[in-house]
Amino acid sequence: MKTTIKDEFVKVGQWFKGNINGSNFKIIDITKGLKQEPYKVQQSPTQQKTTYIYTQDEAGRTSYTNKQTFVRLLITPIKGA
Repeated sequence: MKTTIKDEFVKVGQWFKGNINGSNFKIIDITKGLKQEPYKVQQSPTQQKTTYIYTQDEAGRTSYTNKQTFVRLLITPIKGA
C-alpha cells in the first residue's frame, strides 16, 4: 500500500517518477496562495492560505496542485535537489 510523500522530499528541485505513467517531473516552486502570473486570478481567503506546489515534467509542461493533494499522489522520489 502506497503511503504519503514525506515532507523531506517536498522541496524545490526534488525529482519524482509517476507510479502509473512513469513520467519524471520536478518541483519548481512552492508558494502560499496561487501565483498571480500568468493567471491573474482573484483568490479566496482559503486559496491565499493554501500551499501550492508547482511542477515541471521533462517535456517542459508545468502544473500545480495543493500540498495536501500532492503528498497523496502515486509518485516516488528519484533524485534529490
